[in-house]
Amino acid sequence: MTGNPPIRCNGCDATWTALGACHCTGCHETFTGLTAFEKHRRDGHCHDPASVGLVPANRGWTGWGWPGHPDRTYPDDATGPHASRSEP
Repeated sequence: MTGNPPIRCNGCDATWTALGACHCTGCHETFTGLTAFEKHRRDGHCHDPASVGLVPANRGWTGWGWPGHPDRTYPDDATGPHASRSEP
């Protein structure tokens, strides 16, 4: 098998293949990782990803990530602020 099978949201038509991606069940936007997801949530509300500095991820699925990084994840998620939450 090549690549991951698509993951689907039961509340919308979104699909993605990244196991580390985060999908918001409030606004149904998809993010490249936890830090991008958390960036769009402020005061318990969703904010437009572009308005908080995120950019389209261009991964073959519709999603948002950090600008200036080829894979649109937080600058090296392995050492980023949520590295301790990473799966083994």
